[in-house]
Amino acid sequence: MWLTLTGLRTLTKQERELVNPATDSLVNAITANSQSDSKENACDLESNAIQAWTPSECDHDPLTGIDWFDQWDHEQRLWLLTQVMQSLLLDTVAPPPQAAIFDATIDAIFLTVSKHLQGVPNTIQNQHNRDLWQLRLKNAFESQTTTASLDVFDRHGARDWAALTIQIQTNIAGPSCYAQADSMRDGPRENLKKFIRGKGLPDDYLERIPPLQSDNQAKECLNRLRQLTN
Repeated sequence: MWLTLTGLRTLTKQERELVNPATDSLVNAITANSQSDSKENACDLESNAIQAWTPSECDHDPLTGIDWFDQWDHEQRLWLLTQVMQSLLLDTVAPPPQAAIFDATIDAIFLTVSKHLQGVPNTIQNQHNRDLWQLRLKNAFESQTTTASLDVFDRHGARDWAALTIQIQTNIAGPSCYAQADSMRDGPRENLKKFIRGKGLPDDYLERIPPLQSDNQAKECLNRLRQLTN
């Protein structure tokens, strides 16, 4: 179960129909990039004999653009997605600890939704894909509320699908604050601690990291994710 704005619950059927394909798409991107990333991220030993290594030379590719998700190994990202999806979908699984890594994983899933909504270049196939994702968003939002109207997301005669995506995510996971908390790490520690506690978060909110995974553990995560999202 997941701690949403309306209490502990699992996703509605319509929310699942939005989140599951987004997660599956993200998993596909992670697994497709794993081999190429391993080659690109490997430091050149011959070069390093002359030039010292710096972190930017071996960073992971910006798969989503969310540093708190992209910075981890592919196996760790699969673990993060498994923890989040089990809690979102299964009423027998408790929510994970409140931590920036899990909030960032939620962000990564919904950013994948946004990327599907963009659907560039503009082709018939991409338009069909956008239409499908827009329908999923509409259904998910209507399953979350019986009072709010989709009309509030209309801007200048067109629907603001990006704003709708953010609202659906917020209704599920609440507003994320890891980016703001992270930006305060270089300042006085007391200010960061005050901010985190003011949000009702644990002191180690920014300190938790996903455990390293063996190949077998990563395969187990991948199989588990396929079971959950299909």
